[in-house]
Amino acid sequence: MISINLAKKLSDGEEVIVPAKGSNSNVSTSNSNGTTTPNIGKININTATKEQLMTLPGIGEVKAQAIIDYRTKNGPFKSIHDIVNVSGIGEKTFEKIENLITV
Repeated sequence: MISINLAKKLSDGEEVIVPAKGSNSNVSTSNSNGTTTPNIGKININTATKEQLMTLPGIGEVKAQAIIDYRTKNGPFKSIHDIVNVSGIGEKTFEKIENLITV
């Protein structure tokens, strides 16, 4: 089953490629420079619940709450790398989760 985040905000020049019903193709987004990023199974750090965030490696209850508090105070993350601005999340944690998250 393919799931599509219908609430995801697209950037200018970004398109969402939705396969035909019954197709086994993955959903992906393509930006203006031609790179494509599959979004299947990724956790959106702008909308994820505490429980969803806690499924990420290295993210426990305290860090998950810190992510939610950060986005509540500062607004949505503009890129996945912005998560390193959250207290307690550094480059090492980012390296563990960067392929598992999206904005």
